Amino acid sequence: MSHGHRYRNVTIKGIVCPTGWSARGDVERVSIMTWDEDEYEVVLEDIGRDLIEFPHRTVTARGHIVPEFRRRKLIQIKSFSVSPAQDN
Repeated sequence: MSHGHRYRNVTIKGIVCPTGWSARGDVERVSIMTWDEDEYEVVLEDIGRDLIEFPHRTVTARGHIVPEFRRRKLIQIKSFSVSPAQDN
């Protein structure tokens, strides 16, 4: 049995927050901030890149946690759903 990197599958719910910008002000990085105050930086590959289009929206995301990377939680998104926008 191999003891290589193991990925932990998770489902999280939280707010998509921009966390990195280009010199031109374009969003380059997003994280999902959960209700229990965890932050999961989204790996911007494949479907994860689509989350850039939903800043400040509530999402439920399914994916796996990438093994520890510089003490940050990274999530590779496999699927997500966006909660309907609410009028204030």
